Amino acid sequence: MNDLITVENGEPMTTSLKIAEVFGKRHTDVLETIRNKIKKIDELEESGNFRSPKFIESSFVNSQNKEHAMYKLNKDALVLVVMNYQTKEALKFQLDYIDAFNNMQKKLEQVGLSDRQTNLITAKAHKMQVENERLKELRLAMNQADKLERNDLSERLLEKEVETLVGHQVKHAVSIDHNSPFHLTASNIAERFGIPATRVGSVAKLLGMDEGVDRIKVDERWLYTERAVSKMRARLEA
Repeated sequence: MNDLITVENGEPMTTSLKIAEVFGKRHTDVLETIRNKIKKIDELEESGNFRSPKFIESSFVNSQNKEHAMYKLNKDALVLVVMNYQTKEALKFQLDYIDAFNNMQKKLEQVGLSDRQTNLITAKAHKMQVENERLKELRLAMNQADKLERNDLSERLLEKEVETLVGHQVKHAVSIDHNSPFHLTASNIAERFGIPATRVGSVAKLLGMDEGVDRIKVDERWLYTERAVSKMRARLEA
């Protein structure tokens, strides 16, 4: 009986032609039964008391190359159509048909589970591979930065690799003109004095450093002059 079941969008289906063949009915009689069922179902749906089975209107081409009407049915639709076939032989076919639907559904569920498991494993493996590559790039960048003088170049390199690691853009390092008096970052100054970079801003604020004279703000980041460093040194060494 399994050869009487096809799969439509992941759901086992049969056709009015197959029903006529299995139960020894004229196809026109099966079509009439289906259309009567649809009409009654439509009336019930208007009252909001019924959820319809699946009848899909279709067609087929016969041996004379002529197109004729046909329906595709899911399991619930099949049961409604053949439930009135009362002979002993018809009952056997009904049970066999329902078994065929159930077996096909079970196979589809098993295949679906396998596909989901495979996809999940593949996705996890891909994620781990990407994260490992990002970690390698970050470690390489940090090693390169350690070999450089702690200046804007190393900061920009690290910043770029961190973006690669986290997968989204972070605040870019400010482009610094080293010919300008404002060319020292908080990180630069912090390294000179062995203090946290966050403390540099606190000291500058405490000293009342003038913006545009001792420091300027570019893209939410402060740049300082050598004069500012001298003022901080006097304060920190006092």
